[in-house]
Amino acid sequence: YGYDLAEDYILLKQIGIIKVYRTKNNPHAIEEAEKVLNSGGTIGIFPEGTRSKNGDLGTFYAAGFRRLCDATNLPVVVCALEGGYKINNLGTIFKNLHNGSYKVKIVGIFSAPHGKDEQANLLAKGKELIQEQLDIWRSGK
Repeated sequence: YGYDLAEDYILLKQIGIIKVYRTKNNPHAIEEAEKVLNSGGTIGIFPEGTRSKNGDLGTFYAAGFRRLCDATNLPVVVCALEGGYKINNLGTIFKNLHNGSYKVKIVGIFSAPHGKDEQANLLAKGKELIQEQLDIWRSGK
């Protein structure tokens, strides 16, 4: 399709995506998130830091989640997503999901976690709930 990350990012920025670099400090990310929240928007983060290449649930990383929790003191809504691993870039959305599906389900709503331990426990619980939902979808139940 000839798409590249720069072209994807231009479109994603238009729908409110905040770019976060995986290999360096991102002081702008929390500031951008606060701007979105202050204007009445919603923030979503992917604690794996990337899409799975095969649909398996990966390691959840706490740093960005903790920073966002500490900065906002907001409740956390945990969502399970299925089908995103079929999308490599914007050029593959229609090709790979044409005969497939992309599912999203809220699997938990939690009060704002306070402190590192509560945040770590919530990440672990969120991962457990997401995996349970993925297992249900994949079993055909």
